[in-house]
Amino acid sequence: MKKLKKIIKKTAKKAVKKAVKKVVKKTIKKVVKAGAKKVSKPKVQDAKYWANRPLNDKDRDWKTTGENWIEDYILSTDHPHRQLIVDALKELPIPVGILEMGCNAGPNLMNLRAEFPETQLAGFDVSEQAIEKAKEFLPNVILKVGDLRKIPFEDKSFDVGICDASLMYISLKEINQTLDEIDRVIRKTLVIVERVSEKEENNGYIWSRNYPKLLEERGYQVKITKLDENTWPHSKGWQEKGFVIVAQLPEKK
Repeated sequence: MKKLKKIIKKTAKKAVKKAVKKVVKKTIKKVVKAGAKKVSKPKVQDAKYWANRPLNDKDRDWKTTGENWIEDYILSTDHPHRQLIVDALKELPIPVGILEMGCNAGPNLMNLRAEFPETQLAGFDVSEQAIEKAKEFLPNVILKVGDLRKIPFEDKSFDVGICDASLMYISLKEINQTLDEIDRVIRKTLVIVERVSEKEENNGYIWSRNYPKLLEERGYQVKITKLDENTWPHSKGWQEKGFVIVAQLPEKK
């Protein structure tokens, strides 16, 4: 009888251990699966995201001391890549009008106002909050809420257009429509800061594509400048794929 009890006890222990192992294994699988889902579904950043982005968003775009992401943009006027935009425009004949498409709270426009005080500046962005903040700092700049896919300005309104990290939120299906809109509004020159790749690529929330080829196919003459650790610090993505692209339409004879 004692021997039988020992056998029963030993068998019970084995059954308990097996059941516990099964539960632990199942739990681990759930945790791993949940973690994988979280990593594989990054936040999509499109026009809707930017238009409705809450001020208390924990994601921050610039290493500044702003109280929210919009103030971070205002405090990023001295980011090195912004000077490359100014330098590119200084090499051109003084433009009559400059439009920034996707200007956020206006850090580039603040720099351009200092460099081109007599030039008419304008900008638009899908974020109404960002535009309202920009108006506080840029009272003499035309500022509107608007979308790159349907630009809120008339045909051939500006000599120069600027897209600083804004086209990367435009999808594969909408990029040609967006470039059509830019062509409609801009007369001479387009300055783009974007991530360039040979083929259309999406890393889960932004696009990189062959902008020089796209623009050359539209008749632009293209000059490119590579970004590096000095012109875009703290971002391997921009250092690897980032370019400043100056695209000009040839003078009509």
